[in-house]
Amino acid sequence: MVFRSVVLACLAFQSSAALEAAGPVGSWDFTTKADVVRDLSGHGDDLRIEGCEWMSSKVGQALYIPRKGARVWCEKPNSQLGPSQAVSIVAWVRAIKQGTYRGIVDHGRGWGDANKGYRLMLYGNGMRFMVQGDQPVNLTGGETLMGQWHQVAATYDGQSAAVFLDGREVRRVPLTGPIDYRGVEGKFIIGANENGGLGGEIAWLKVFDCALSQTEVAADFEAGRKIRLTTEELGEFLYAGAEKCALEAVPDAPFVRDRHTALLAHMDAPDHSDAEYARWDGRAGGGEMNHAAPGHFGSAVELLGEGAPILYRGAGNCSLQRGTCEFWMKMPDDLDASTAASDRYLLTILPEWHVGYGDRPSVHLCLRGHAASKTLQLAAHTGRIGWYSHLNGRTICDTAQTVLRIPLRTVTSPGWHHVLCSWTLDEKGRVWLIVDGQGVTAELDREPSPLPAIPCYKVFLGGSYFPDVYCPTARAVFDEFRLLDLPVTHRLSGAQTPQPLPSEGDENLLMHAEDICRHLLDFTAKLQMGGGWEGLYTWPNLMPDESPGSYAAAAEDEYTMRYIVPAFLRAYEVLGEDRYLRVAEKCGQMLVKTQDANGAWCQGYVVMPDGYHAVSPGGGAIQEGTQTDPLRLLFWLWRLTKRQEYFDAAIKSAEFVRAAQLPCGAWPLAFNSQTMQPAGGYSGLPTLNDGATVWGMKAMLMGWHLAGDDDYLEALRKAGDWLVAAQIKGPEAVGWAEQYGADGKPAWARRFEPPMVCLTAVTYAAEGLLLVYDLTGETKYLQPLRDCVTWGQGLPDEKKTYLYYDPQDGRPVVSADHKILKLGEPGFDQHSRYRTPADYFDRIAARLKARDEHGPLVPCLWAAPSVHATGATDLERQVATSRLQGWSTMCARSAFEQQPLTREQVIGQLKPIESAIAGHVTHLDAFASGRFPAGLILNTHPRHGRCFWPGKGAIAALPVLDYLHYAKVAAGDMAVATVPRMTDGYFGYIDPRRDWYETTFPR
Repeated sequence: MVFRSVVLACLAFQSSAALEAAGPVGSWDFTTKADVVRDLSGHGDDLRIEGCEWMSSKVGQALYIPRKGARVWCEKPNSQLGPSQAVSIVAWVRAIKQGTYRGIVDHGRGWGDANKGYRLMLYGNGMRFMVQGDQPVNLTGGETLMGQWHQVAATYDGQSAAVFLDGREVRRVPLTGPIDYRGVEGKFIIGANENGGLGGEIAWLKVFDCALSQTEVAADFEAGRKIRLTTEELGEFLYAGAEKCALEAVPDAPFVRDRHTALLAHMDAPDHSDAEYARWDGRAGGGEMNHAAPGHFGSAVELLGEGAPILYRGAGNCSLQRGTCEFWMKMPDDLDASTAASDRYLLTILPEWHVGYGDRPSVHLCLRGHAASKTLQLAAHTGRIGWYSHLNGRTICDTAQTVLRIPLRTVTSPGWHHVLCSWTLDEKGRVWLIVDGQGVTAELDREPSPLPAIPCYKVFLGGSYFPDVYCPTARAVFDEFRLLDLPVTHRLSGAQTPQPLPSEGDENLLMHAEDICRHLLDFTAKLQMGGGWEGLYTWPNLMPDESPGSYAAAAEDEYTMRYIVPAFLRAYEVLGEDRYLRVAEKCGQMLVKTQDANGAWCQGYVVMPDGYHAVSPGGGAIQEGTQTDPLRLLFWLWRLTKRQEYFDAAIKSAEFVRAAQLPCGAWPLAFNSQTMQPAGGYSGLPTLNDGATVWGMKAMLMGWHLAGDDDYLEALRKAGDWLVAAQIKGPEAVGWAEQYGADGKPAWARRFEPPMVCLTAVTYAAEGLLLVYDLTGETKYLQPLRDCVTWGQGLPDEKKTYLYYDPQDGRPVVSADHKILKLGEPGFDQHSRYRTPADYFDRIAARLKARDEHGPLVPCLWAAPSVHATGATDLERQVATSRLQGWSTMCARSAFEQQPLTREQVIGQLKPIESAIAGHVTHLDAFASGRFPAGLILNTHPRHGRCFWPGKGAIAALPVLDYLHYAKVAAGDMAVATVPRMTDGYFGYIDPRRDWYETTFPR
């Protein structure tokens, strides 16, 4: 111990003596613990300390200055610390924490022309000297190592400014003129600046009023270099200072697929490395390798240290939002990786490049035998990597925002080693690196982002880009490679065991349901053209319905906008796979590009090389959701991506629909977007047929949620008032017609749509009136329905189940070519007649009764028992055709506001949901297996014969995706907050947490 003290004293003396002749104007030694660090130059500029910590070093002590909440300062610095004609600063520091700006000496302020005084700092993985003579200078250079001691120096001699690192000049630039210290006379701070603290340790610091020479700086480096760590010491130091973690158990058998497995390759095949399971394409690329090497379990793949590594696709096979990668490896017996001529990469996971949203996370696992620290290094980038730099593995590792290190010996020792790295961008984010069950972890050095991570592009096992230049392929043997879609947290020692699904059968169903949904969606995605799809394709040669196959069904086709694209958006939200969002965004981009100047879409577009061609320019159809469905998709896409173009197009759409509302409050079938007038003929009249007015009302509700403009709500109320006024109150029939004339009386539409009470119109009127009632609580919107139900329930049996009724005599009617025939008249039975369910009016009555008992209702996943008992949900479930049948129900408004959905409630619904989706699963399974027919997905069309219906496939996939969502919540894989509060199958999907019925309507 005495011997060590003598050595330390000598080292300190040598460092001081090397520059004795130069005469520092400030000199501080941090190798001895003290409450106040004395100025050894004799000028009295002692330093005070706040929020720092004394640490051990190879020469005694060192002062650790954290990134935040600390400072070291001189209360009243003397003017000698601010020489105007020449200055030199020499500091011995080492960085412990990552950061961009990490102050060493701050005797200045301002940026650019406002720069005053001087500042020396660590900048990224280099250094920066800021000073101003006749012009401002930000002199940047050098390359520092995390955890290593470095001599950092800067000089100015009136002719030039220079920076030095470890005794060598790094960069010099011309500079003349005096240094201006105005405004910083009383400021002298060590280890911090306005952008953050050093995040590291300091041992010595000297300031001179002259410019030191290269020789003098080098002499100081030689005098102090014994503080520096050897490569082995540096690796051990970085590991010792890291936060530790451990696995509860190291795997002792080949990996088995579970519900979190995204890719699994056993490496047992004699001639390839293809994955046995992959969520997307599991085929492996790569260069020459030995597929017959003895493995830890069966066979293994040996990389030969040159050429390409093993390559897998990213996308659905790897989530960069959260995930785990693990494998077994061993080094060849004749290889000593610690003496390798260059670093070798074990794993590289890269994001896509040209994507305009979210973080750009990437994972790099490198055997750094050639680097200054002999470690296995996990480098995690969360920011953008400059173009071409993403190909340079050394740069990537040395500039990563977050780095974990384990001594190289852990993986280079003889035998097989289990290697695991894991990451999550949730909240602040975290990474883990574990070898043989023991490892390190760290929080990501980033600000949390609400946007999704950019998709994974490629996974390199055993290498990276440019193996012949920057990232040589590892010479190693690999076995059992697996990618998972969740971080390792649940497998760590002491972690809580994740909640299993209620039964083993559920786990199998969940995995099977995922597989068949992915198969349908991936198949459908390949048929997308210009953002949309045809209505059907001949099977199996997949010829589109419209020749020559360039027609992209857009707005009017309810399958594209109401089912197909929502299926991809739901798949993105539930399965977390970015490629599904990409498919939906192609449709979103189509909508942005094809929206006309007044905010409307026509009913379809022909996609040609020169762009989109509208099939009915200016048509402006309101019916069948032609405007409302695209508006919904844009709202949904904006919520997910925050892209302004989607928001702007959605607002423009809502404005068009509001402009299309007729003075009476109804909407026409179509509103010409070129003339901004109702379409001609019956298409411009007030209409319930094809849901025209109801779709307009839904657009108004979305418009209000987008813009917060109460004019949208007034338009919605106006439509409700029109529904009340438009009711037909005949002596023998009460209800609504499909269409009304300018005089407000029922009118003919098409030749088979007479001006009579129509139960289809009653359905649409009920939907609109109940919507306005549930929003406002005003009972005047229920009374017309009560009157209609009273009439309908009083019909004699022989008059029930028809579609049209004459309000004057109550007789059922049919029509053709604008001619009406009544029940009992000759020829009536020869005409096609649409029928309605025998309990049609009972269902409406149940909906009314529920509101009588509970007031306004909200569609949700749970409800009070009395609401269930009324049977009030039957028609709601019929209307919400894209939802699962059997558990979506109506909840009293008061209960909805007071009782949030719980995981236990979701678990309680799983078994009914499993039963409800059985038919969909059967049809999707048949399609995945290529069996014909497959429900309506593969079926026969009278004109085309055997066909594939993508919209029918989406209708089958949506409820299965709902099941997957609830099963993942039940298992704890997804938060219950991700489940839409409103399960109406339309609004709820757009924004799960939004209460769509909470408006400024007084209630």
